[in-house]
Amino acid sequence: MSRWILSKKVCIQILLLCLFVCISIPVSAANPVWSEDFEGLTPGSKWMGRAALEIMADGGVNNSRCVRVEYDIQSTAGTTVQQFRQEVPPADEYTLQYDIYFESNYMSTMGGKFHGLVPRRHVTGGRDANPEQWSVRMTLRNRVPSLYTYEQNANLAFGKGYRQSTYQLQKEKWYSVSLYVKINSSPTKADGVAKIYINGKLESQAHNIMLHQSDSVNAKIHAFFFSTFLGGQPRNNPVTSLQYVRYDNFAVIPGKVIRQSPGDGDTTSFQ
Repeated sequence: MSRWILSKKVCIQILLLCLFVCISIPVSAANPVWSEDFEGLTPGSKWMGRAALEIMADGGVNNSRCVRVEYDIQSTAGTTVQQFRQEVPPADEYTLQYDIYFESNYMSTMGGKFHGLVPRRHVTGGRDANPEQWSVRMTLRNRVPSLYTYEQNANLAFGKGYRQSTYQLQKEKWYSVSLYVKINSSPTKADGVAKIYINGKLESQAHNIMLHQSDSVNAKIHAFFFSTFLGGQPRNNPVTSLQYVRYDNFAVIPGKVIRQSPGDGDTTSFQ
């Protein structure tokens, strides 16, 4: 009997160890629910039929195809806005991955907003949100990345920035972006999470946030939000030339899946 009890204890310890390992160690990445690497699109064509979104033949990661976005300066307020939604299956938790490249003429003095994740009906642009509405995107100031959210009860004229990083993205170099979002678990709990990783390194994060106050499925993550514009340029020396940024290897993946470097592979998934 004592031998059996000892063996039973050993088995329990082994099971607990296995459980710890499964939870703590990265596992293989989940399949994306949507992705676009532009390899199937014709160079020179316009992505989503938009004139400012042109497919490049060999301008992407490792000389692959990518999309080159033209930012047309409209005024001292900034550039035109390029936006569209790509619907995904509703879920509480996703990671948006993509690669970004600033061309040589990109002016670091210009801020801007960059892509994110949103519910069925998103809110941006300083508009009032209802309990189902929110958004999480990336913003840059002097090419330093941070989270930019529209949350419940923020009491702000516009979105909320989480400026925590000092890491400046350089021109003419590819970087991987991983934007992880997990919405709050109930309408009354402020336990939502959002994080931005650049080349696998955490640069900005928000914990205990309340993105929604609704039981409706509409409040879940419903879409990848391609949303980008540049703004905030200095009035005494405004930018007048067209600005260009390239993007490659978009993917929306269930759970927390962090891309370690530009490209489709080399990701780390956590449970």
